[in-house]
Amino acid sequence: MAFCTKCGAPMGDGASFCTACGQGVGQPVAPSGASAIRAFTLKNNVLILALMGCMALGLLLGFISNVGAGFLPALLGTAISGLMVYAVYLCWSQANKTGAYPTAGFTIVKVFTIIELVAYAICTLPLLLLSVMCFAAQDAISEVLWELSYESEEFYELFEEFVDAWNISGWDELCGLLGTLLFLGAVYFILLIFMYCAPLLKHLSSLKNAVTLDGPVKVPSILPIMMFVTVGVSFIFMFIIPTGVMSILSSLVSMGGTAIGGLLLLKAKKELVR
Repeated sequence: MAFCTKCGAPMGDGASFCTACGQGVGQPVAPSGASAIRAFTLKNNVLILALMGCMALGLLLGFISNVGAGFLPALLGTAISGLMVYAVYLCWSQANKTGAYPTAGFTIVKVFTIIELVAYAICTLPLLLLSVMCFAAQDAISEVLWELSYESEEFYELFEEFVDAWNISGWDELCGLLGTLLFLGAVYFILLIFMYCAPLLKHLSSLKNAVTLDGPVKVPSILPIMMFVTVGVSFIFMFIIPTGVMSILSSLVSMGGTAIGGLLLLKAKKELVR
């Protein structure tokens, strides 16, 4: 009795294809698991190196641009980005050398994706509450903003920038605009949680299973789309929120890395997903 060269199921004599998986007799078997991922990595190593370069440059620029505003947040961001670069390096270099991905690389990315998800969830609730406050207590909030502008020259200058950028005529209109922006920010974080972080965690689990169990690779359809959406939204926010030159450079490098990651996911979905 013959057996399928792909799944190992028994095949009847004279059968032209496997009834279990559909593999044709004499048809070459597509590589799966670690071998497929290694072939994909070698084919796209320029993009992977570019991704690592963007991450490394982004963490350097982020550290430089944020030292003045706050040393500890910049240090934490640099440490997280550095570990992410190290995780990508582990997966890329080991796959090229041995064909076997170390699961530690996936685990590092997965842990910090979970941290990112929790951070988005923590940010979402205050944004929603502040948005509701801006609409429900518009007069009281407007009075507080007026007092802040009277006491703080920096806050007044920020208000003037908003007036020029959005053609605002008064504090009530500013309060309504802030409420709208805060609500949109909360919605954006919710989208990142359910359409970016959650699919990314599933994708990382799929990669780990593909390597350890020699199974198929699965890329959630929404994940590469959301990565490009993130790039677009970040680009728009650069023009809404006043930032320094270094912060703009850091944001551009970060967006470049995200775009490269989205392109790699699209290529992976085309070449690996079965």
